[in-house]
Amino acid sequence: MKFKLDENMPESLVVDLSAAGHDATTCAAEGVAGATDSVVAARASSEGRLLVTFDLDFSDIRCYPPGSHPGMVIFRLSSQDVESCKAAFSRLLAQVPESDFAGNLIIVDDDRVRIRRPAP
Repeated sequence: MKFKLDENMPESLVVDLSAAGHDATTCAAEGVAGATDSVVAARASSEGRLLVTFDLDFSDIRCYPPGSHPGMVIFRLSSQDVESCKAAFSRLLAQVPESDFAGNLIIVDDDRVRIRRPAP
């Protein structure tokens, strides 16, 4: 899968994702750190990348409805340290089949993963 990590995600996740066979990059590496949400979302979409972020604004389905983007993964963890992020990401990849990422909004909490799909 192709991932774009927002500026609020640990950059070290790129190494872990790449080692697991994924194509991952960061907003900072691509010069869009500090850009508006719409710019970040448009860049991820144009590259066919799943956007991974802690920014809850991306969970607003009125602005970013499921099916209108390659997919968004929003982390809502009680701790945003590197180890918590890595553990949550590992859990996400183990629990959710790759086919469930495309076009969906995925919310990763401390103890569960929720998937919002496009309206029928």
